Amino acid sequence: MQAQRQEPVLRLLLERGWIEERRLREILRRELMIEEAELAQFQVDVAISALLPRSLCEKQWVVPLKQAGRRLVLAMADPLDAGLIENLRFTTGLDIQAVMADVKAIEAKINEVYGPPEVSFEDLQTVALTSDPYEGIEIVIEEEEDIGLGDLLRSSEEPPAIRLVNAILLEAIRVGASDVHIHPRTKHVAVRLRLDGILVDKIQIPLSLHQPLVSRIKVMAELDITERRRPQDGRLTVKTPMKVVDVRISTLPTINGEKVVMRLLDRQAAVRTVHELGLSPFNLEKVLHVVAKPQGIILATGPTGSGKTTTLYALLQHEATPAKNYVTIEDPVEYYLDMAGQVAVKERVGVTFASVLRAILRQDPDVILLGEIRDQETAEVAFHAALTGHLVYSTLHTNSALDTIARLFDLGLKPYVVATALEAVIAQRLVRRLCTDCREPAPIAPKVLALLGPSFDPRQTRHYIGKGCPRCHGTGYRGRLGLHEVLIPDEMMRHLIATGATLHDLGKRMRQQPNFAPLIEDARQKVDAGLTSAEEVLRVLGPQTAPGGA
Repeated sequence: MQAQRQEPVLRLLLERGWIEERRLREILRRELMIEEAELAQFQVDVAISALLPRSLCEKQWVVPLKQAGRRLVLAMADPLDAGLIENLRFTTGLDIQAVMADVKAIEAKINEVYGPPEVSFEDLQTVALTSDPYEGIEIVIEEEEDIGLGDLLRSSEEPPAIRLVNAILLEAIRVGASDVHIHPRTKHVAVRLRLDGILVDKIQIPLSLHQPLVSRIKVMAELDITERRRPQDGRLTVKTPMKVVDVRISTLPTINGEKVVMRLLDRQAAVRTVHELGLSPFNLEKVLHVVAKPQGIILATGPTGSGKTTTLYALLQHEATPAKNYVTIEDPVEYYLDMAGQVAVKERVGVTFASVLRAILRQDPDVILLGEIRDQETAEVAFHAALTGHLVYSTLHTNSALDTIARLFDLGLKPYVVATALEAVIAQRLVRRLCTDCREPAPIAPKVLALLGPSFDPRQTRHYIGKGCPRCHGTGYRGRLGLHEVLIPDEMMRHLIATGATLHDLGKRMRQQPNFAPLIEDARQKVDAGLTSAEEVLRVLGPQTAPGGA
């Protein structure tokens, strides 16, 4: 009867009036020595409540109280329900210590711990206990071929693994995560999402599900599921009723098992406008001036995930006209534009940035977006294109505008080529934007102020923090914005580059240019405007002073 209803037998007994709850608890306490808990004495940590979804607790009359090592203390209306205890052990990956509590006390504790009911990602953890709510997902594999998968394939097709993979992907898409990490640890598997540049732990999966989960992902991406000793890379496409998302998959053998990272790229993501990039008025004016030029090379620089490609697409689209031929070369294609011919790099079959770029130069292009300059060959072809009448957009992994010039020299480019072709360098970072619903004034912490250096004079910089609210999920931040350092070489700067001047001399001239603001100054202005916080600037840019304050 219980299996058919998926509800506690105790609920049925109480509903029918066949037993009195107070009398039952008395028998369990006296005859079976079952411990009875006083729930008001427990302050339940958020991490503990995340182990079980609210819906399961309400349905089964249970509530997690605390964790001690591998043991989870759980208040239950029916502590003798062995089937439920076993299911919860499997779901949480922890041993269960059941204590007894009154039904009304459990319901009150659930409201105290979980707050207002809402649909959340934690419902994933009932996957072993409930029917599959994610049937609508469609996985599309780029290249179809027959693979004999054997026993591991059959293992990966177990319903829990399929449901978990589908649910993880759909939730990541729903909340706008850029990456999904499946991280095996000593006692469990952590599923983590990167939201607004920050990794957030979402759920824990029992170790018993790790191998079927990884095998399922490998099957979808057509990777070798028998190979667990070497890293592998693959791709797949996820179709949902609302979105089509490309997923890049990377596996890495660790001492605890294979770690999987999935990067999500929304095919239907709208290209931002130049005005949505967060450029300061001076930087915006300089950028709009340079993108109107018919030729040259414009570089966006910064670490991975700093929004470089987003910036380049905004610049490309700003001056877009049907009278020009636009071509992009990327690995992978991050935004889809009907007006452009877009090429995906596939290095394993010889389709490299340099080879595609050479081919494109025979396609009569006007504007070229090159995803990344990785080596000397690509750099030489890109700058040759810029010198022969094409406008080229590309990216480099450098920390500042000045470092970009040094990097171009390191790639083997001749100084006069860089001086002639380089039109602009946009060095950038992404910081989290303060939530406007819970933002309030607050002084900068002295330790943070000391690390940020003299640019952050508290007498000239207003400061705000986000207190945390439901709109920002308690983080104090909602969304991201860019910090920028825009270098437009003037004639003196070009002369210094062409004559092989030192980086010291180049930096001195760069700082003398009108309206030039380094990253830290652009950050200070955005802190003063209440757009982000000093703590966030420190997290992204790092300390701006030498050790010891020198």
